[in-house]
Amino acid sequence: MTIPYARWVATASAALSALLYFLIGNEVLKIGEATSRDADVLAFGVSAGTAFVVVAFIVWFARRRWILGLVATFDALVLGAYFAFAGMREPAFEPWGLLIKVCQAVLLAAVAYLIVHPSMKPSLTRGLGGAR
Repeated sequence: MTIPYARWVATASAALSALLYFLIGNEVLKIGEATSRDADVLAFGVSAGTAFVVVAFIVWFARRRWILGLVATFDALVLGAYFAFAGMREPAFEPWGLLIKVCQAVLLAAVAYLIVHPSMKPSLTRGLGGAR
């Protein structure tokens, strides 16, 4: 896999996650019912969708590994939270939620690739007053 391809896959995965969250928030896609009456599907969908739009932009434009590391951490937490809070939904797992998790797993794998294979190889002389 090349760096541009990995960046494209990560961005597309984040954008698709955002789109699915927006559709869930607007109740175009049905995900079941929350066990709490306080649940606001619109607020959930809009906030999660907005978060993944931001992630898509960060992945597309960021070149620093520590920033991509923050994205990977955020994505891993979102993935874990879905399964940790499954008991608070009825049904616990639904097709749209699982599809979003597949997109987010692809995002996590692509971001991990970008972290391990930086787009610019560091030079030993760069920043040490050496020739560029």
